[in-house]
Amino acid sequence: MNLKEITQQYRGATLPKLIEKQIKSLDEDTLLQAIRGTYEHFPIEFRPQVDAYTLAYSQKWFGPHILTADLGDIFSDTIQDIKGMATEAGVSLNDDQVFDMFNLIVMRVSFFAHTKPGLRKMLGIKKGWFS
Repeated sequence: MNLKEITQQYRGATLPKLIEKQIKSLDEDTLLQAIRGTYEHFPIEFRPQVDAYTLAYSQKWFGPHILTADLGDIFSDTIQDIKGMATEAGVSLNDDQVFDMFNLIVMRVSFFAHTKPGLRKMLGIKKGWFS
């Protein structure tokens, strides 16, 4: 996985559009299974840190800036933060694992958006035809 290529693929998009795409393509159960399965890509002893970090990091994404911020910039900043956290924890992550952590954050936000109409409204996301 090439993180620079992914950054370029995300250019021009927004996080709410990525979340909307996940919500429309994955039901809540499938999303939970994907979250659980992604944790298996990390060493067992590092999983509690991954869990805590991805939950806390998702809070950085809430606010008016997220509606228009370029997803390429968000991705780039997030992967740098993930790499920094891993280095501080003394853990070496490959690019696939760094992407998996980013994706865990996205999936967490997507799950909350699935279950919280107010969050979808704040992000301008439509879950279905009438939401």
